Amino acid sequence: MKRRHFVKGTVGSSLALVPLGDLDLAWGQDDPAASVRGAFADLAVPPTVRRHALVIGNGAYRHVEPLDNPLNDARAMASALRELNFDVDYHEDAGLGELEDAVDRLTERVARDEVALVYYAGHGVQVDGINYLLPVDILVRSAEELILRALSFDRCIAATGAAEEGLGILILDACRDNPFDALRGALGRGLASVSEARGETFISYAAAAGAVAYDDAQGSGNSPFTAALVSALEVPGHDIYDVFRIVRGRVREATEGRQLPWLSSSLERSFVFRFPEEELERHSVVAAAPALPEAETDETALEALEAPEAPSTLTETVTAALASVGRPPPATAPAYELDTLMWQAIRFSQTQQDFQTFIGLYPESEFADDARAMLENIRFRGLPELPQPTLRRTIGIPLQATDCDLVAAAPHDANRIGEGVINGLVNTRLAIRACTQAVTADPENPRLQFQLGRVLDLREQWDEAEHYYIKAAEQRYPIAFSSRANLYQTGVPRPRDFDFAFELHDRAATLGDLSGELNVAKFYLEGWAVAQSTESAIIFYERAAAKDFPAAWDSLGTLYSREQYGVADPVRAVGYYRRAAELGNNNAINSLARAYLAGNGVERDYDEAVALFEAAIERGNIFAPYHLARMYRDGWGIEQDLAKAAELYRMAGERGFSGGWIELAALYETGQGVPEDLGEAYFWFYVAREMALQRSADDPVYKAAQERADEVAQSLTRAQRFAVERRAENWLGLNGPAMRRARTAFQ
Repeated sequence: MKRRHFVKGTVGSSLALVPLGDLDLAWGQDDPAASVRGAFADLAVPPTVRRHALVIGNGAYRHVEPLDNPLNDARAMASALRELNFDVDYHEDAGLGELEDAVDRLTERVARDEVALVYYAGHGVQVDGINYLLPVDILVRSAEELILRALSFDRCIAATGAAEEGLGILILDACRDNPFDALRGALGRGLASVSEARGETFISYAAAAGAVAYDDAQGSGNSPFTAALVSALEVPGHDIYDVFRIVRGRVREATEGRQLPWLSSSLERSFVFRFPEEELERHSVVAAAPALPEAETDETALEALEAPEAPSTLTETVTAALASVGRPPPATAPAYELDTLMWQAIRFSQTQQDFQTFIGLYPESEFADDARAMLENIRFRGLPELPQPTLRRTIGIPLQATDCDLVAAAPHDANRIGEGVINGLVNTRLAIRACTQAVTADPENPRLQFQLGRVLDLREQWDEAEHYYIKAAEQRYPIAFSSRANLYQTGVPRPRDFDFAFELHDRAATLGDLSGELNVAKFYLEGWAVAQSTESAIIFYERAAAKDFPAAWDSLGTLYSREQYGVADPVRAVGYYRRAAELGNNNAINSLARAYLAGNGVERDYDEAVALFEAAIERGNIFAPYHLARMYRDGWGIEQDLAKAAELYRMAGERGFSGGWIELAALYETGQGVPEDLGEAYFWFYVAREMALQRSADDPVYKAAQERADEVAQSLTRAQRFAVERRAENWLGLNGPAMRRARTAFQ
């Protein structure tokens, strides 16, 4: 696995390379625990600053492998950015000349203090550490020829940095693998990191340097990265780092840890994509129209009132539009009514189709006149209509499946008629429109009611989500009960209520829902709200396993592998793990590898353990890198390789297991496989401690990290500790637990 190297440099002159973090943004603060947002509080880019965007989607390649998702990705981003007040220049399936002209136009458009953004989806490669974006007509035979016939990413960086004191944002969903069979040895894997750029520049990569991004089409036909980004941009008030931290978590979930977005940044100011409405009103630059003197009653004066001069910036235009037609629903409007849900979703839109659809669906709605006014406003300003994403119907999808089924069906819903889309891949911007329309057309359909509830849940509109879960449950739709139970089981957003959650899970299980069966089993196993009963837990696990639910087989393996439940049977556990592994469960593959490593329930076989750990790593398991690292560190049945161990411990930490950070810190402390560096050791012990503390102060990882951090701290000066803690707090602020609540894996 290739690793991105960290490049030190002065903030504002070179880019600090960070896994969505590790950038010392809070420099100069006395409190090392101050948040990144606090450091930016007085350095925010106001919403009145003009925003420019160049959006490119290249998929229909003529001489190399075509890509399925880039057009949908670029179309989704173009609409989202226009809604966020960006003046969008959109291009798809562009050749080299069109790409170069578009970048040149962006350079000319951007003025002092303005924001410039480039989004690119398509093939991208690196040659000698320089990234190139590929036009759809590219045909080359050598790396030297490629340099002449592809668009250098450096040219895009220069375009976004053209404005003095401006801000540049570059987003690349382009880290697909090298498409040139003849150049396999000449081109690097994935994309390279960028260490130099002019001014304040933020670059987001869909995957880490040297890694590749996935182009899998599911549901909306978006890549995991763009699906997560478009959804994250729906939430107001988030700083750019907040947005991409949410994206990182969703992409990790969607790809099971195999893809981790990365960024480079030299920002000194905060940038918010979607300002809260009250902030927009505070910054409004639209002045009230002056009163017309009584004497002026000629036709020219009247026409001036009817057709005012177009505002000089898009921000002014949108602010003016919002002030007159894009009003929020009144407090008296029921938030769960379908027209209200749709209006909330589209009222900032700059797409005619959204308002035309609304008027067609809800001609008598109290918001219909607002929709008509917004539609006329868009036409008056002459905004060209952007192409919209196209949903794909794969073979086997029933004809009665709605767009809502394609983009929002839950994978473990036994009654779904779509393929099922995991949480991290749901494009909530598209899904809220599709599911609201579907329920409007078929208001008593419990499947569609549940899917609308699920989308609202993912959008954190929890009151509205629960309303539709209840409506689906009233018609005995099984998974609606367990999804509602999850609102109460985790303690967010509802106060934790195990009794009520168990009641709902039990009703779901009675109706045969897999999520309900697994959760009821877990409640019995742990004694939550019911008397602890291993026997009852086994009954429910076996019911789910009989339907070949991989998580149920894995849970049975775990139950029989541990002494604490009183039924330990290593051989039986291996059998359950093996079946779950056959069904693709990465936790079971990791557990089976551990059984071979320890000779527990099966004859010890180091080669088989290594092969299984590697398979689990490939599938994104968070613990497998940690266990394989121990084999390399200690030479268990394999040649000792401390550098490899360090690499794997880092991977485990990046995937979410704090134990990986502890072991990496220990290697820095002793100089094994990495340079000896007590500051770096303290940094990772500190990170491991704080990440584990988010789970519980009783977490053994937390206690171990606390003890080791205290020991190493004694070898550092006060100034050294302060510097490390400040850097660690910044890292945690950007890479710590996602702001969205943790959800069960069984939705």
